[in-house]
Amino acid sequence: SFLIETEGKVLFFTNYKGMTSLIDGRARVQTISGKFGVVSREGKLIADTVYSYIGPFEDGLAVVHGIDHQDYDSDEKKKNLQVSVIDESGTKLFPYGKFESIGDYSEGYFTASYPERKGGNLSVDVIINRKGEDVFSLPRDQESWIDGGVHNGIVKVSLPMKAKRNSSDYYDAYMTLSGKTIYADKQKPNGNDFHENFAFVGDGDHYWIINKQGQLITQ
Repeated sequence: SFLIETEGKVLFFTNYKGMTSLIDGRARVQTISGKFGVVSREGKLIADTVYSYIGPFEDGLAVVHGIDHQDYDSDEKKKNLQVSVIDESGTKLFPYGKFESIGDYSEGYFTASYPERKGGNLSVDVIINRKGEDVFSLPRDQESWIDGGVHNGIVKVSLPMKAKRNSSDYYDAYMTLSGKTIYADKQKPNGNDFHENFAFVGDGDHYWIINKQGQLITQ
């Protein structure tokens, strides 16, 4: 296969099994054995083909999974966490094993979770910055989770209707990165992410709009 410019000029030839389009001068490639890496517009390897997954680059960062990544125990293979982030030079920013998962990226932050604690505790959802530092986390003794990324500086979380373990009902609430709850109403348990400083909340039949102060602006 080969990569061409819009005018039809061939930039380089390659023996890779697959290759994405160039975005910001980088393309993800896949070897015949199924390993992923990243190349430059000249065909030079930026990130070696040592990953089972490379997500799209956003702000120069991409989530990666190592070749032996396994996020659960199975009969054939033990759990082996190999999750990290690479920058545009291909440098791995966080050591394998630190995070259980790394997910959505928005406004300079990733959603992530730490591995399960000994004793069967749930994994802990957090928001991390580009350095891998926690900037937001949920109580470790509560079955709750972060629902999506950071939008307009606000985090949407799912909280249990009842303050007990193994609750089957949850409702959406909105919090700032400092941990301040700006909106939580069990009578309106469903919510969407903030967009242009507003979000929809509702009960399944009717929806209202709230602002970043948590005030209902529609009745």
